[in-house]
Amino acid sequence: MDITTHVFEKAKKAKNAAVKMACIESAQKNRALRAMADALIDNKHAVREANEKDLAKADDYGLTGAMIDRLTLTDARIEAMANGLREIALLPDPVGKITNM
Repeated sequence: MDITTHVFEKAKKAKNAAVKMACIESAQKNRALRAMADALIDNKHAVREANEKDLAKADDYGLTGAMIDRLTLTDARIEAMANGLREIALLPDPVGKITNM
């Protein structure tokens, strides 16, 4: 499977998941967000190892230095991702609300 097909398949799955997520209670979504944050921290070494494998193939995909830098995961970046998930869990759930007309 080429990278374009892979990305499109992932996008389709994300769209289907979004429909299902819209029907779940806010408390359950927030628990999931906090669990994802915890999992990122608990598995940051495995995440970095997988990221290093991906980065080793960066030249094969013609990625620029700037792109590689943005894709490179450090402990600080992983912690920032986890903190971002926790911050989202603190926000009011926008599902079903009109925010702009």
